[in-house]
Amino acid sequence: AATTANANFIDDNGSAGYCIGDRRDGFQFDVPTGRYDWQGHIAEIIVYDRALTDGERLSVETYLQNKYVVTGLPAQYNNIPVTTISSNSNQTDATWIHTHNSSDNSKVVVSIKSNCLDLGTINSTVYTDATAGIYNGQRYMRRHYVINPTTDPVGTKRVRLYYTNADFVDLQTYIPTLTSASQLVITKFDGINEDEVYTPSEGTSVLIPSSQITTGTVFGVNYLEFDVAGFSEFWIHTGLTALPLHFLSFSAQKCNSNNVCINWQTASEINVSHFVVERSLDGQLYTPVTRVAAQNRVSNNYVFTDDIAMLQYISKIYYRIKQTDNDGKTGYSNVQLIKADIKKIEIYPNPVADRLYFTNWQQIKTIQLFSAEGKLIQVVLSKQNYMDVKALPDGTYFIKTTSKQNETGLHSFIKR
Repeated sequence: AATTANANFIDDNGSAGYCIGDRRDGFQFDVPTGRYDWQGHIAEIIVYDRALTDGERLSVETYLQNKYVVTGLPAQYNNIPVTTISSNSNQTDATWIHTHNSSDNSKVVVSIKSNCLDLGTINSTVYTDATAGIYNGQRYMRRHYVINPTTDPVGTKRVRLYYTNADFVDLQTYIPTLTSASQLVITKFDGINEDEVYTPSEGTSVLIPSSQITTGTVFGVNYLEFDVAGFSEFWIHTGLTALPLHFLSFSAQKCNSNNVCINWQTASEINVSHFVVERSLDGQLYTPVTRVAAQNRVSNNYVFTDDIAMLQYISKIYYRIKQTDNDGKTGYSNVQLIKADIKKIEIYPNPVADRLYFTNWQQIKTIQLFSAEGKLIQVVLSKQNYMDVKALPDGTYFIKTTSKQNETGLHSFIKR
C-alpha cells in the first residue's frame, strides 16, 4: 500500500488526510491524454508486502501525522458544550473530523477518525443531564452521546468522546470506588430509537472495556478514545459488563393449592449464563429451586412452576430470581411474597369419649394436654390424626398444639 501526503489536488498543507492507501486525491484523469496524472507533491512512499493490521495502520498514520501536521484540535475549539446540543457542522484536520454546532463553533461535540472511509454527513448529539443517571441499579455519566453518520461503511472507525472534570466528580459521588479515568467503560447501544433514553429492549448493547479505551486531555477537557465498527448511542460508566439487563417483570402467584406459577421477563440479555429460582421461608435465607439457561435475546420470557405440596402449612413463601453472567457476575430480581392459605388446626368431637381427632394434623409437631387448673398432664409428638383420651377422668381439659413452624394454638374439650 502506498501512503501519500501533501496532495495539492486538495491543497498543499495536507488537509486531504494521511491514510493508508489514500491515493485518490493525488491522481487526476487527464482526458486529452487518457492518463492518470499525479497532481501533488510526493512527500513519502511506504510500501508493504502484506495487509496491515489495525495496530500497524494506526502506527503509520500516527507517524505521518506527527511528521507532517500540527497535532491536536483546531484552534477554533476551546471547550465542550454545557447543554444538550446537536452538531450541524464540522472542522477537519489531517486526521480527525471534529463536529460542532454553528451557534457556538468553539465547542466541539465529538471527534471521529474515519480512517479514509466516507461517512457522509455526521450527525452527533451530546446530552447533558443534571446528574448521573441510573439504569437497573447501575450509574452512568450524566453526559452521553449519539453519533449517526448518513453512511456507515464496513471498517474500523475511531471515536473521541469528551467530558469535564465536573462530569467525572458527579459520577464519583455515586460510585466512590471510581478514582481514575482508566476505570471507565462504555456501553455502545444500537437500536430502533437512539435518543437520550437507554432502552436496551429496543436493540443491542455491547461493552467497550477500559482495556480498549485510550484516555487523554485537551484544553483541560478529558476524552475517551476507542475504535468502533459502527455508530450509535454511547454511555459512560464503570464495571465489567454493559449496562445490565433489565427485569421487565417478575411475578409469583399460586396457580392451585399445591403449585406456585413463576414468570419473569427480561430485556437486553448479553452474555448471561443462567437464572436460578430461589425460595425462602423467612425472607432471609434463600435456597435454589431450579436453574434455567439464559436465552440471550433482546426480549425474553421464562416460566416455571414450583411444587409446594410439602409446604402447604407454611404461612409465607418468598421468591426471587438470581442472574449469573458468563463472567460470574450476579444480580437479583425483586422479591415476590406468597401468602399460603393455612388451614387451622381443629379438634373433634367435643365432648369426646374415646378419641380426640385433629384436623390438619400433619402440621402439628407437639401436643400438650393440660387439666382445667393448668397442670401439664402429658406431652406427645404428633404421629397420627388423633389422641386417645379414654383413660382420662370426666371433666374439662385444654390442648396446646405447636406446629412445625412453631405456631401455637389452644383448644378446650370436655371428656365424658
